[in-house]
Amino acid sequence: MRLPTTSLYALVVLLAMPAAARAADARPACPLLSSEAASRAMGVRVAEGKASPYDTAVSTLCTYARADGKSSGTLLTTEVYWQFARMTYDNYCKEQGVQDVPGLGQGACLSSDHLNVLQGDKVLRLRIHQGGPVPRAQLIETAKAVLPRL
Repeated sequence: MRLPTTSLYALVVLLAMPAAARAADARPACPLLSSEAASRAMGVRVAEGKASPYDTAVSTLCTYARADGKSSGTLLTTEVYWQFARMTYDNYCKEQGVQDVPGLGQGACLSSDHLNVLQGDKVLRLRIHQGGPVPRAQLIETAKAVLPRL
């Protein structure tokens, strides 16, 4: 049986993680993007982000919803990989159908549903949950708001 690339990658990351890589050691992703900055980038009022209960020292995740309650689901997800940046970036950005996005970080690529940005020893991964084509301009504006705070 052959594992999908993303499953194999996740297994490698878990095996390489130091024993101390726990949620208590995580650097939170939510303080990196305020609701005001998210609202400007998204063009709708966005509520404060909610941290994931599954954060580790390797990666942290923050989800944002619409502030007006018109949708009960997640509108925007920001995830930061605090370790294994080059390996993570290469894994996401070497897939078929991925487009380079010039001018962000040390490298950026847009997959079918995520923007991935390499910044030093970190990777920022953004996703807008709205169905349909990926809103490239909104993802780039969101990344520009987060990158200076990484």
